[in-house]
Amino acid sequence: MYILLSDIFVIIFQYYIINFAYYWYHWVLHQPWSGILYEKHYICHHKKDYPLKELRKFEYTEKNGGDIIFGIPISIFLFLFYYYFSFRYFIYSFLNFIFIAIPGEILHTSYHLHDNAISHPNIPIYLHRYITKLPHYNYLRNMHDLHHAKKNTNFGFIDFQMDKLFGTYTEDIPKYLKSHQDNLEQINNN
Repeated sequence: MYILLSDIFVIIFQYYIINFAYYWYHWVLHQPWSGILYEKHYICHHKKDYPLKELRKFEYTEKNGGDIIFGIPISIFLFLFYYYFSFRYFIYSFLNFIFIAIPGEILHTSYHLHDNAISHPNIPIYLHRYITKLPHYNYLRNMHDLHHAKKNTNFGFIDFQMDKLFGTYTEDIPKYLKSHQDNLEQINNN
């Protein structure tokens, strides 16, 4: 199987479609009218498991099932691509998800762990410690902290293009979050 220029276009197009769909799905999870989705994601993940005072832990906990709701649209999307298009486009979609969803989930769990955490749910702890030293990691983590501090901002995990497009992107760190992040840095450095 060889890749044509049209295939490359499809892969890039899918990347933006997946980011578009993910952005809106994540946005819906923050709206009270979404019912159980709001309860499982926003209330459980943002308010119970990782409120601002506990954004970082030494062990990742997702006690309330908030993470599982992200797997549902991924499964539906992959099935639709296979059903309506072809196995080839299904493979491209699958690869796109591997390069978006898996790194996104690994980064997301790392955002909620101290740099010197004792465990990571998705990868060996030495990889987590490596990830925290990558260029732009602190920028991504700060953007995610802002997402927890300001309910309707920064819905992306690794790519904020849709946030910029739809006006939900911000880099303005409020004073209360900045002082909280400084305290977290002190913990990380100990």
